[in-house]
Amino acid sequence: MRTRKNITIGITSVAAVCIIIFLVQKIKKEIIFERLDRIAEEGYETAGDILFPNKKKPDAGRKPSEQNDYSSNNVIFV
Repeated sequence: MRTRKNITIGITSVAAVCIIIFLVQKIKKEIIFERLDRIAEEGYETAGDILFPNKKKPDAGRKPSEQNDYSSNNVIFV
């Protein structure tokens, strides 16, 4: 009886963990697809604003050679 109870508890806990993992992955996919849909609706010009909302835009008065300073670029690729 004790072994049967332990097996039942083990199977139940594995099933619960699988359900939790499935739900977390589903939520992550929904968030990603919502972001991609928003980009598609906005268009190409504003895609950078949606993907990188905190990134500074280059000053219009600076020379083009000074605008491409990638030394402080903190972009994380997923």
